[in-house]
Amino acid sequence: MKGYTMNRLLHSLNIDTSRFTNDFLGHEISGVSTDTRFIKKGDVFFALKGPRFDGADYVGRAFDAGASLSVVNQSSREKLLSWDRVVYVENSERALGSAASDYRELFIGKVIGLTGTSGKTTVKDMISKILGGQFQVHSTQGNFNNQIGLPLTIFGIDDSHNCAVLEMGMSAPGEIAYLASIARPDIGVLLNVGPAHLEFFGSIEKIADAKAELLESLGENGTAVVNGDDTLIESRLSRCKGKIVKFGINRMYDFKGENIVLHPDGCASFDIEEFTIKLNVPGSHNVYNALAAYAVASILGVDKMNIAMQLENITASSMRMERIERDGILFINDSYNANPLSMKAAADVLRNMENVSGGRKIAVLGDMLELGEGSEKAHREIGRLFGSLGINMLCFVGKSADFYAEGAWESGMHPDDVIIYDHVDDAVEFIENVKCPGDIILVKGSRALGMEKVVNRY
Repeated sequence: MKGYTMNRLLHSLNIDTSRFTNDFLGHEISGVSTDTRFIKKGDVFFALKGPRFDGADYVGRAFDAGASLSVVNQSSREKLLSWDRVVYVENSERALGSAASDYRELFIGKVIGLTGTSGKTTVKDMISKILGGQFQVHSTQGNFNNQIGLPLTIFGIDDSHNCAVLEMGMSAPGEIAYLASIARPDIGVLLNVGPAHLEFFGSIEKIADAKAELLESLGENGTAVVNGDDTLIESRLSRCKGKIVKFGINRMYDFKGENIVLHPDGCASFDIEEFTIKLNVPGSHNVYNALAAYAVASILGVDKMNIAMQLENITASSMRMERIERDGILFINDSYNANPLSMKAAADVLRNMENVSGGRKIAVLGDMLELGEGSEKAHREIGRLFGSLGINMLCFVGKSADFYAEGAWESGMHPDDVIIYDHVDDAVEFIENVKCPGDIILVKGSRALGMEKVVNRY
């Protein structure tokens, strides 16, 4: 961490420091944690509280592991009356955000914040890889992109870093605004808007409004990098006070992809400025992701030839259009998450891949979650889409598998080629029995279903 003292942290939480010694207040915090399993000596433990757990129950374990302070909800005070290195706040999760926002002030490097319905991690990885040759980059790891993960990511910034690339996820209005108030990005990237989390928003327009909170967070000196082909984004650009930079393929933009070609391996090439870039990640949708990364790196002054070379060398992140070849079978593991937008992109990949070995094309699809009242319709539409691809077999998993199947049948797919299971373990056994060398097997579904088991079995 960057010289963050206990005194400064306590003041960021509006804690009276009079009971602490000067030595204690001058102590530089080694880190911040919400999990006692990973605490290091000198860390501050934020005891989060949820419907089924209370971090206050683990304060003793935190101190045994070397924690220097614990931040606990006021409502749990009666549990810890005897502890002297405990401070109480109204909400420990919000306190974590307040402290991270204060710590962010110490960072003078560039901060890139990005959001979108699909592609956040892919673009984060692309940007981090490209900038890595010129900057010391700190970026979001795993799924640390929410109200807990983003503050923890910010606390991972240290003196060696001069750039941070931060994902921002959401499942409710106001969350992007809150995350942006902590991260205060210099560059905000808005990739796309699609029907994810409809259960919590009610309409795609409200999802767009929530994503646009990133645009609203940028000051006059900020830069918004946006998908010009997304009409839901385009109609909200007036909310941005800063500079707007557009990328896309349908019109003349600041960064326009042209001459897009899909190759037999499912990967696309495209022209931009004086370069032809052949991606190593399947799917034409990744042209948009690459354009976003190209735009950000260009804004930050990275050599254009270096940007192009780095984009060609980037491979898929784990469980995101990840190509895995085993025993002559090609798995496309896109099992990290699923929504109608990313499902359409996955269908496009499978449609355009050429199976040069003469094997079959098979898709194993799990439910798309959090779609609310539109869930049944969305699953039928995706079932129809995959059923129209001309592939050999469809295997659907989950509570909405019947709706998927009905769509596939409506598209003309033979019922014998449509398999339905309640649980992913049954799909694992099915694929084990039917797979043959030469097959291409796409696996995708919402994270909670654990669809990666289909791939990891082998």
